[in-house]
Amino acid sequence: MYRDPALKPLSREHHFALIYGRRLQGLADAGPATLRSRWPGLCDRLGLFWERSLAAHFRAEEACLPWSWLAPSWRVRLLEEHAAIEACVRRVRRSDQPQPRLLRSLGEWLVHHARWEEQTLFREFQDAVPAAALLEVRRCLGDGATENELDPAWLPDSV
Repeated sequence: MYRDPALKPLSREHHFALIYGRRLQGLADAGPATLRSRWPGLCDRLGLFWERSLAAHFRAEEACLPWSWLAPSWRVRLLEEHAAIEACVRRVRRSDQPQPRLLRSLGEWLVHHARWEEQTLFREFQDAVPAAALLEVRRCLGDGATENELDPAWLPDSV
């Protein structure tokens, strides 16, 4: 699928979010003993992923994408999904006991949201926004500065 160069840094981060989400879903199904043994490390890694990558990614999308070219409902949906994901992250991190349903929910949210942005929202931007406005996105993102914050060490272990 074609991706405008201005949106590629965000797309690369979506790939990481998809992997992260799938690993969370796998851990949710791993069984109580496995989940219990991995829970503290998982919460630590999730905290790093949120604080050093995902929160910045969300803020970049909210601030840098040229929302004035789309109907307001697009931005409303993005903000609602960002808020839902952040709430799940906070609930997982606050829990001292494994929460498989919550973990599955967070994984599903990450996968669903990244896919929606890639398959629907970014296509809408590419169709509706003139090249000059997309160039401003690239400048705002700093030519991919946020993607440099991603660290595979933050990924949960595979099951």
